[in-house]
Amino acid sequence: MSKVDIDLASATITEMSTLLRQRDISPVELVTATLERIDALQPRLQCFTTVTPEHAMQRAHDAERAIARGQYRGPLHGIPYTLKDVIATKGIRTTFGNPKGVDYRPQESATVHTLLEAAGGILMGKVVSEIGRDSMGPVGCRNPWDLTRSPGTSSSGSGAAVAAALGLASIGTDTGGSVRHPASNSGLVGMKATFGRISRFGVWAACWSTDQAGPLTKTVEDNAILLEILGVYDPKDPVSINQPPYDYRAGLQDGIKGVRVGVPVDDWVWKDWLSEEEEAVVQRAIGVLETLNASKKYVRYNEGVV
Repeated sequence: MSKVDIDLASATITEMSTLLRQRDISPVELVTATLERIDALQPRLQCFTTVTPEHAMQRAHDAERAIARGQYRGPLHGIPYTLKDVIATKGIRTTFGNPKGVDYRPQESATVHTLLEAAGGILMGKVVSEIGRDSMGPVGCRNPWDLTRSPGTSSSGSGAAVAAALGLASIGTDTGGSVRHPASNSGLVGMKATFGRISRFGVWAACWSTDQAGPLTKTVEDNAILLEILGVYDPKDPVSINQPPYDYRAGLQDGIKGVRVGVPVDDWVWKDWLSEEEEAVVQRAIGVLETLNASKKYVRYNEGVV
């Protein structure tokens, strides 16, 4: 029995990894709770194309035994996650966003899947990809905060699954906002890394020259954990950046001192794109960033800093 209650709705990778390492909870308990939550919410949210309970439970038991032996692999060990269904998974159904739901089972996994599994992550299943289209069709994925609203495209399943705590992280893909848009719609952190930072081997790309896989998480620190695992050189990807791994959590305790926040001065940016309510939220966010030691710079469209 776990020594603490598992509150998936507020759980983060950082929090759960500490409890798992200390054996206050077990990977089996965490995965079981996640599967029960998937069973309860999937009929309403329609996040998943494929749920992998047998795979997840086997991985959870393996992680539990390894951690008990003192073979803890790091902050993703025993943590449930999901993958956008354009990412190849060996032996696991991969539809590549095909609305007809093709039953394709790759013979080789994408590098991002291989890296997450090696780090001890536990795949709960594959989540909806809308192929860059609107997500609100008759059977489309729903936003867990409001079922009448869009979860964002096209990594809609990734955003909805993390926001609903059907996994503590998800990997989506982003051409022109397809990780960042769902993250914004569901109050998450979505990262499109530098081109070539995360391997694209085994990841279907809508646009070869701009597509990039990226993590969606509840917090910045959780996102940094994923980027540390995924941001390594991959010889299978011809555009992979050949640089040493980077500690993306270094300096998090110092806040965002030195970061510059660009604030537009053009009236049309505020009046044409945002409602008064949205503008007020953005202005409050800018104020919070300033209290965290960011500097504010005013910019004009096509002119830069003014």
